[in-house]
Amino acid sequence: MGGLGAVKASDIVIPSPIHLSQRARGNRRISLFATILIIGFLIVLSGISVYAQTPDAPSTPEVLHLPKLTFLEGTDNPEDVTLGLKFLFLLTFLAVAPSLIMTVTCFTRIIIVLTFIKRAMGTQDLPPNQITATLALFLTFFIMAPTIKEIKT
Repeated sequence: MGGLGAVKASDIVIPSPIHLSQRARGNRRISLFATILIIGFLIVLSGISVYAQTPDAPSTPEVLHLPKLTFLEGTDNPEDVTLGLKFLFLLTFLAVAPSLIMTVTCFTRIIIVLTFIKRAMGTQDLPPNQITATLALFLTFFIMAPTIKEIKT
């Protein structure tokens, strides 16, 4: 048994983990490059069918008729003007109302206190900000009810 001897520990070559990770990185780079190349090739091929289509014959352009604007003309009926003004005042009020609620009432203070309570309890996202704002709005109307009642009388 001359040729088969005992295997020494120095004869066994074990690749170090550094070499294995470099090989794995190299394989990942090759597979990533191949994937990008295939996707790019498919994108290029998808546009070729557009050139094979023939365009339709140009048709006559259609005339676009705009509706007649009646609010710019004079009207004999005062109810038409009143309805338009009511609509204008409603839109103005809806645009200004949020800023009035925030500046004139205690809404801002309530929402700040509710936010502090959320942080103190350790629940940053519970309840959501929308529910917190709704609760603050409800509490604002509840607190301001005596003042509104006094204004009405």
